[in-house]
Amino acid sequence: MRKSTPHFSLKHRLSDFAAVATDVLVDNSDGNVSGRRAIISYTFLASIVAAIVGGHYYTGVLLELGATETYIATMNMVITFCGFLQFLSPLLLEKIKKRKAILIASRLLYHILYVLVFALIPLLPIGQLYKIVGFFAVNVIVNIITSLTTSGMSIWHMQSIPLAKQSNYFAITNLGNTLLNVIVTFVTARYVDSMQTSGSSVLGMTPLTSAFIILRAVGLVFALLELFFLVRIKEYPYEIDKNESNNRGLRLLLSPIANKKFMLTISIQLAWWFVSGLIGSYFSVYLIDEINMSYTYLSLGGIISTPLIMVSTPLWAVIIKKIGWRNTYIATAIGYAVAYAGNAFVTKSSQYMYIVVLVICYIFSSTGILQSLVVYLNMPDYNRTAYLSFYSLCTTLTTLLGNFVGMVFMNLTESITINFLGIAMGNNQYMGIVQGILSVGVAVYAAIVGKIVSKN
Repeated sequence: MRKSTPHFSLKHRLSDFAAVATDVLVDNSDGNVSGRRAIISYTFLASIVAAIVGGHYYTGVLLELGATETYIATMNMVITFCGFLQFLSPLLLEKIKKRKAILIASRLLYHILYVLVFALIPLLPIGQLYKIVGFFAVNVIVNIITSLTTSGMSIWHMQSIPLAKQSNYFAITNLGNTLLNVIVTFVTARYVDSMQTSGSSVLGMTPLTSAFIILRAVGLVFALLELFFLVRIKEYPYEIDKNESNNRGLRLLLSPIANKKFMLTISIQLAWWFVSGLIGSYFSVYLIDEINMSYTYLSLGGIISTPLIMVSTPLWAVIIKKIGWRNTYIATAIGYAVAYAGNAFVTKSSQYMYIVVLVICYIFSSTGILQSLVVYLNMPDYNRTAYLSFYSLCTTLTTLLGNFVGMVFMNLTESITINFLGIAMGNNQYMGIVQGILSVGVAVYAAIVGKIVSKN
């Protein structure tokens, strides 16, 4: 009898997506479907705000003000360092039975500073150096606020998402966030490029700074909508360790260390963050400053890749359930190794390679699901804020270590050019080859550690 083979038609992929969406947004067997809808609406709006007020043009504004590559890299390292404060957040949040009001207030303050105040800094009658310092100072404050509340926000939201629905939930949010980021980034990039081409100006600012201010005004509108849905999310009682002595001070903060299965599981993700953090902001600066890639072209890859995202994300959700997170992680790390190496071949005459790299990344959209899912796999039901904060501290440390190692590497190799496959490469390029090799190492590590965790 002839064996049936799996079909990968659009019809089947739409069927996969419909099943995933129904499980999260329609099925109300746990009574939390309205909360999940509010959470997803909030998440998508937050993604829109981030895409509008972030983007490559922020780096462009800093460069326009006279900031150097090293200064921007240092600023990013300091901001990453602020993430250490997330480790202390359980000391505050675990003592508060109802955290919703505090978390909403923190998000409101975030938007006031990062969206509104950032838009006002270029308009201040001060020198360019002071404006750069102003951006830096506000950015630090914003990241301190975020660090102290991110874990609490995530644990609050995860109350409405049972374990059986988490992979599907992360598939939907990662798909939606990616699509929104692609579309909004492309639209904003087109707007920024058109402002620069036409030489349009607002209040005597340069075209790039003018676009920066206007886009933040638009972002403020979406920020208000985001807060509307955040208020609608329900909050339930939080579980704590029954052993009271484990709920105090350092014992609370360091309690995850004793959970070997949890530590082994997250170590794979920490290796991933180290590798991804090596290049820091150097590659973005390289694309903008050295090969003069337009903001529109920077976002074009996302538009081209949109169909891939729509097909691959729900497909990966199904694959994870069929072959497990370990095997999926191995495949994803190898796929990203190819993408990292591809960065080495992005030059002025081969800017299309940037699109190729993005396409590979979007094919392996499993990375977003895995990054969100892995931390919860072996996390206990109690003191989850402490566990998530500890994990965030570890990711901050490994990312910061990656940034630092990358910065040292870039400084030591600043004047070193190598010839690889007939192409003269600067350090911004061959760093991609280094990352590719290390990403293969992450795949091997995931295979070994994943097997150990499975045995236990």
